[in-house]
Amino acid sequence: MSLIGRTYTFTKTMIIPLLGILMIFSVTSCNNITEAEPSSVRNASKYGGGANGDILVYEDNPVILAGGNTYLRTPSWSKALEYNFTFSGYFLENTCGFKQPNLSNEITTGNTNCIEIYKNNQSDQIQKNNGSWNYTVDSDEFYQVNAFYHVDKMISKVTDSLEWAHGLSHGGNLTIPAAAKYNLANTLGFWLGSDGSAQTLKVYSKCEFTGTNINAFFNPALDEMCLGWNSNQSQLHMAQDPSVTYHELGHVYVKIMMNQRNTRDIGFGTLDSIGFKSDLGVMSYDEAGAINEGIADFFSYFMTGRKYIGEWAMDRIPYLILDSQGYVGTKYGRPMDEDDPAHTSGISGDIPGEKLSYPEYINYNPHLPNARYEGEIHYAGQVVSHYLTRLTDKFKQYCTAPSITNAYVTEAAESTHYRYASMTLMLINETLAEIGDMTAKGSDFFNEYAMGVGLNEVFFTNLNIDEAYLWGHQVTPPDMRRFFKIFAKNIHHHISSYACPGFTKDMSEDLLDEYGLLLFKSYQDAGQGVQISGSNVLDRTYANFDNTSLPYIGNSNPFISVTSSTQVDELNRQQTILVSKDYIDLPTDNRATAYVFDGRSEIEGILSSLAFEGNPISLSTDLAGVRYNNDNIKISPGEVVGVSLNLVNNSNSTMAGVQVLANDWDHMALENSSSQYVNRSENLGMAPYMNQIANWVPCQIDGWPLDTEGGVVWDENTPGSVGECGYTTKNNKQLDVTTSGGVSYPYYEQDAPQPICMVQYSDENETKWVSQDFFRKHVLGLEDHECLNNENSGPNFNPNECLVRMLPGANQSVFGRIEPQKTWLETISTNNPNPKHSASNITIMEVNKWIQPGTTFNCRFRVRFSNCSDCYNDSATNEDYKDYEYAGMKPFKVINFSFKVID
Repeated sequence: MSLIGRTYTFTKTMIIPLLGILMIFSVTSCNNITEAEPSSVRNASKYGGGANGDILVYEDNPVILAGGNTYLRTPSWSKALEYNFTFSGYFLENTCGFKQPNLSNEITTGNTNCIEIYKNNQSDQIQKNNGSWNYTVDSDEFYQVNAFYHVDKMISKVTDSLEWAHGLSHGGNLTIPAAAKYNLANTLGFWLGSDGSAQTLKVYSKCEFTGTNINAFFNPALDEMCLGWNSNQSQLHMAQDPSVTYHELGHVYVKIMMNQRNTRDIGFGTLDSIGFKSDLGVMSYDEAGAINEGIADFFSYFMTGRKYIGEWAMDRIPYLILDSQGYVGTKYGRPMDEDDPAHTSGISGDIPGEKLSYPEYINYNPHLPNARYEGEIHYAGQVVSHYLTRLTDKFKQYCTAPSITNAYVTEAAESTHYRYASMTLMLINETLAEIGDMTAKGSDFFNEYAMGVGLNEVFFTNLNIDEAYLWGHQVTPPDMRRFFKIFAKNIHHHISSYACPGFTKDMSEDLLDEYGLLLFKSYQDAGQGVQISGSNVLDRTYANFDNTSLPYIGNSNPFISVTSSTQVDELNRQQTILVSKDYIDLPTDNRATAYVFDGRSEIEGILSSLAFEGNPISLSTDLAGVRYNNDNIKISPGEVVGVSLNLVNNSNSTMAGVQVLANDWDHMALENSSSQYVNRSENLGMAPYMNQIANWVPCQIDGWPLDTEGGVVWDENTPGSVGECGYTTKNNKQLDVTTSGGVSYPYYEQDAPQPICMVQYSDENETKWVSQDFFRKHVLGLEDHECLNNENSGPNFNPNECLVRMLPGANQSVFGRIEPQKTWLETISTNNPNPKHSASNITIMEVNKWIQPGTTFNCRFRVRFSNCSDCYNDSATNEDYKDYEYAGMKPFKVINFSFKVID
């Protein structure tokens, strides 16, 4: 993630509502420079002897070392340099290690360096200077040495902390299964990498920026960390501010923690990794990205003990670079405490109701409190960082400091802060391990290779191993609600019920509520999973697997789960406002229902970075492309079009984290359950499949479409059979194949999810809504190769997206907040003369060039928001819906978006 958020503006302005009212504004997309992830790691050789002499480094940034001088213009190191460490290596590189409580030896990254330091990505590594690592102060080499010192220092401290955390979560109060990877050392899950092989983090101490720009970032795709420099103020370096280094390395640890479970021990000493990485944030703005930024800020607090990040690199350096051009810029430093003087009046750490709460402050910049920063993850992340630092203070007040006996870091002055911050870090690690688990197990307690056969089809998070990425990043993403529900569960079981009984459940809920984060009604700590047995899916809780002897855990106590989920005490919900999904809809007055983006440059900009499961998304060859985009703010044949629903909040409270989903879902029924074969050429030429071609018809939802218009009427209170409207897919699987004579014949699962868009069909007798496949066959007569995502995509080709296809990776959009009685655009227009959509507000669709102008489509989007009272849980039990229920309509408000294709 970049340290300072920036956007770029697309070259065209456009967009027009489909009700005929034109509104013009710029489309923007965030500078998608990074993201990060997790784990605990240690310098295996930890600063070998002092044979080469102590090394000069600076321990903090120039402002702090100058006694807090916020007017400092030039760094002065004359009295700030310290002989703080020795290092005997020949290059600025090191291996890392991890020691689990039940292991006698520390496991290291072996022959693979976990870190290497360079000047930039074009330079070679430097070597010792006449046998020493002391270089001329302010030289390029000097800053490489200092970057190495601070990176290596943080790795050591975080590793020590997480080694202690590992012992607590796996050997403590086993009423919930530990999410953190058990065999973390053996799988090398404590560092970047996969398949038990480590990946080197390359740190560049002098990445050049031009003009008035300067930044620092971590690139998760390349595992590179960049500390910026600008020749307009050549004496200033991002590497001069350790708080920035710690923040960016915090992103690295978020990536490690998110993916620690994604390398599996599959028996016989064999390790296997999921083929893609889990990310905390996948759009230019989403709440996962804000959480990532807040956690990265907390890492700076973890290291420095200061509740402010960037006194020099984020406040003074950008200011001075702009000053060199003749004018003064903006501060970007971020406080992490309400009592910081940077905050505006009305924010206080002591007065009830004046915390930096969600969703009120997700657009808030303390340096420009009256400005609007919609879609800026760094500012939204302040809610997270303020909560985490305040929680650490509570631990200091009510808990006994844990003994981190295996710590190599022994500085006495840090012991109190470091130990209590380690408790918070343990909770972050447990939470991210569960959320990021693409094996869908949720814990090694359900690893069939460690626990025995019978657990291979048991899943407790992210639906199942095949759909985990879709669920973990889109259908049940780590928004504010999901993250803090799991985080609170970990507080309840690991802290309040075990490590620190003095910090009670009520205290935890009160604190979450003060920050507007008590967004859930049940902790769901009894577990809600499934066990798949053939075509049968059994609902499971942790209690189905408790009282199990777990010798590999190294704990004499068996896992004994809670049998019913812990409920939130509603008396503790004073500040957190929950709103019903009934209040969100499209406008019914003369306001726009949606905005259409069909300018070439802005769509090309989005497509250039579009990916799903780590792979770029390809357009349908010669059937749709930006070359057809005519910039007429209408949906036309052949175009690749952005659509942003103009949702309105009809309630009297703010809605936040509003998410629009456009992925396939279970909203159609098989007309004949015995006819399941896909309308494809290979099936049409082979008996008996040619006589068993499937036809899908729309289920009536909220009274639409009428039965006379092709809608299937059904009773929502009566469970249906597989393939019917009353039955929701349990595995979200769409297509399978029958193989005969070496040829594959695709067929639909009876409960297969289907694309969201259907078509209006008319003949001389009736007008009804039909599937795209029906329309292409009976009206357009298109062959397979004339369909979007056609047979070239192999067995995954679904002709029900032949005409309009929502692109994977761009089939969701997010809006930070919508104020009462307003649309999102009206919300961000307040005190904002230049409101802009960004890529995160837009879903992208391909439109087949063979569609006849005048054809009418209806697309069933699903909508929810993070502070929704009825989007996530059953009102009768307060239990969250099971993962598979998110494949249907129940958790969502269904929004019908109709449009006509215009030439």
